[in-house]
Amino acid sequence: RRTRFTPKSETTKLLVEQTRCVASPRFINSYGGTVMLKYEMRRAFGKFFWIAFLVGVVSGSGGFVSYLLDSEYLPAQSISCFDAWLYCVSVGEGSFYRAIYPIVICLPYIFTFYTDQNSTFIYFLLSRESYRDYLKNKCFSGCISTISLVLGVNIVWLIVAYILFPANKPITIFNLQMGGIYNWLYPNSPLVYIWIQIAFSILFSIAFFAVSGLLAFLSNKKWQTAVLPFAIYFLSIFLSQFFDEPFLNPVSYLIPYETSKLSISNILFGDMMLLLIGAGGIFFYYIKRKEEVLWI
Repeated sequence: RRTRFTPKSETTKLLVEQTRCVASPRFINSYGGTVMLKYEMRRAFGKFFWIAFLVGVVSGSGGFVSYLLDSEYLPAQSISCFDAWLYCVSVGEGSFYRAIYPIVICLPYIFTFYTDQNSTFIYFLLSRESYRDYLKNKCFSGCISTISLVLGVNIVWLIVAYILFPANKPITIFNLQMGGIYNWLYPNSPLVYIWIQIAFSILFSIAFFAVSGLLAFLSNKKWQTAVLPFAIYFLSIFLSQFFDEPFLNPVSYLIPYETSKLSISNILFGDMMLLLIGAGGIFFYYIKRKEEVLWI
């Protein structure tokens, strides 16, 4: 039976025939599980992970410059590392983190979804694990990579803010007056406020990664794998501003304090819907494509 993944070269055909002979179910289950998960983790934490991590840190570091300029004439007790961290996330004019956010999420690993499915490399992978396990390992590795990126970038900003500025509570009239949900926590419990913010960012990032993975399956060209998440991200921002509907704005989920119109339940519902769309789409393509590969 001819499939989409029919190898073209004689060398590849020979490799496929050889791997068919050795890839028994026992071999796949015993060898493929742990080893291939480690392999996918190495791919997820390769050089592009560190490039994305550096891009993420640098994109928000301009917030420190903005905060230095804005706090130059403030009383000493009003200068706070917590305000500085918020400048890095989005408040400061020098921060462009939310503008390049799709790069941070997609650069390390999303491209491998496309390249694996559209090359004979899929034969190498499926000689060592089933297609189901392949997708499970890939999604798990991508989620761990995404969580590490978002958490790492925010922690670096927080550490640098602690080094550069005093840990004064933001309780004076010169400190940032936060809006949106859980804003009452910020003056007296700024660290709790920050960790809630990071948790919401991680949840949205997992959902965004799932949708980006689905878009990789939909892409016909490799460049589309990078362009489509960007296009949908900024199109959603434009539509939310045009219709004055924060529910459509991805920034409302990435940075909840940017809007006061969504409750915690609204944000959680939006994140879960986005996650279901991404995960459901990937599962649909699993059902569709598992008949096109050599082993299920």
